[in-house]
Amino acid sequence: MSIEQLLKYNIVKKDTAITIGVFDGFHKGHQYIFEQLKKLAENSNLTPLVITFINHPLEILNKSFQPTYISDTETKIEYMKNFGINNIIPIEFTKEIAQLTAVEFVNILKTNFNMSYLVIGTDFALGRNREGDPKTLSTLSPKIGFKIKMVDTLEINSFKISSTAIRKLLTSGSVQKIPPLLGRNFSLRGNVVSGSKRGHSLGFPTANLSIKDKLLIPKLGIYATETKIDSKIYPSCTSIGLRPTFYPKNNTPLMETHIINYNNNIYDKTIEVFFIDRIRDEKKFTSAQKLIEQMNNDVDKAYRILKSQ
Repeated sequence: MSIEQLLKYNIVKKDTAITIGVFDGFHKGHQYIFEQLKKLAENSNLTPLVITFINHPLEILNKSFQPTYISDTETKIEYMKNFGINNIIPIEFTKEIAQLTAVEFVNILKTNFNMSYLVIGTDFALGRNREGDPKTLSTLSPKIGFKIKMVDTLEINSFKISSTAIRKLLTSGSVQKIPPLLGRNFSLRGNVVSGSKRGHSLGFPTANLSIKDKLLIPKLGIYATETKIDSKIYPSCTSIGLRPTFYPKNNTPLMETHIINYNNNIYDKTIEVFFIDRIRDEKKFTSAQKLIEQMNNDVDKAYRILKSQ
């Protein structure tokens, strides 16, 4: 969406309370901001409005930045709506937006979206070179005619919740530590695509997932997971790896999920895999039989982990 399209966006009639951000993963810190947004809007008879960037601003501001995302835009917006926010504007962060001054940006929000309140975190900034920090916005607000609602960063046991912290846990494979920060188990959605059927030949049929570009996948290894198919949850064991036993020169990770005691054909279906705990690293085996023995152990361990929840 360009600035011109944004200016024509007519989503609300009433005065609004607005928050802006990438909100990648929609974690507990984001949810806390949204709680404050909803409470403020309700108490002040305002419409809560979210403007969310579909890409990270650093993709535009720093060409060497290679982003990975906890969730795609569609999933992120679904989480927001489930949280009770219906007025959501997804917008691409562009060079044009990057050049807006803080005054220009705020004037767009005030003029086109009837902004009465801007709800921000302590590290928030908007406008060219991040000039619109909380101090600057507090100076601008009475001149332009809106108020600032500052929301402190949410902490759990003195640990600041952030998308960056969650990404670090994912890349280290520590998926079991994520729910307190994310508010749910980390998950990946994807379409089930046809694979080499290697798992089927070994007695462990798997669903191979096609994952969207730039979505972050956990550290390579074997995981105890739960898989959602048509609104039902099934125990599963998931491998994210290079499959070195059969493809020693492969360098492209593949995500394969064995759904325990499930034999239905799910090719072309969209499924969601929830990561509960990490079982082990990926390793190369000297024979298919050794791999089968290990896979039996992995599935048994995954099932025990899932039953103990």
